[in-house]
Amino acid sequence: MKKQGKPAEKKTVTRKSPAASKKEAAPAKETTPKVKLIDIDELAKLVGVTIRRIEQLEQEGVIKSEPKKNNKEKRQYKFAETIIAIVRYYREKADSRRSGESSDMAAAKLQNQIQKNEKEELLLLELKGDLHRTADIERVIGAAHTRLRINLLAIPMGVAPMVREKTNVNEIAEIINDRLSRALNEMATIDIDNMLSEEKEADLEAE
Repeated sequence: MKKQGKPAEKKTVTRKSPAASKKEAAPAKETTPKVKLIDIDELAKLVGVTIRRIEQLEQEGVIKSEPKKNNKEKRQYKFAETIIAIVRYYREKADSRRSGESSDMAAAKLQNQIQKNEKEELLLLELKGDLHRTADIERVIGAAHTRLRINLLAIPMGVAPMVREKTNVNEIAEIINDRLSRALNEMATIDIDNMLSEEKEADLEAE
């Protein structure tokens, strides 16, 4: 009888996956859009609450401030995200209380408060002299145009005696150009704030 040989051993071949043999490509850099931030005091003023109330909302987890670079820096919040979170919080609070005030009314109330605060801020800027009424600006510009018109109309009578005996065209043109430049420069260098102050003083004296 023939002796049977040992069965051939099966060789197991492990194939490396293409992902293992190749280095993973570095992820593409994403450009993050710039997010508008608002300070805690500006946020409190805009919403119409105290700074302490804003801090309470953060403690309750309603809003979240951004990491501070140093201790002296004010707390800052993402503007759109924070406003939406506060509006949603008060809306849900109004619903839970079932006070009869609908969520739309609560949101409208908050919006009205924001508009009221903005109006008060504009009024404060006006009182400080950093903002002027449109009517005041129009009145001052009108006065400036009137002054320019008077100066331009006065040029012929002012220049005539000076050029009466002149025969050189260049000399005559230079004299006329000088008078025109003076009139235009006066218009360009008008101090709006100073003219507004003069107008207000005149109005007070008239009263």
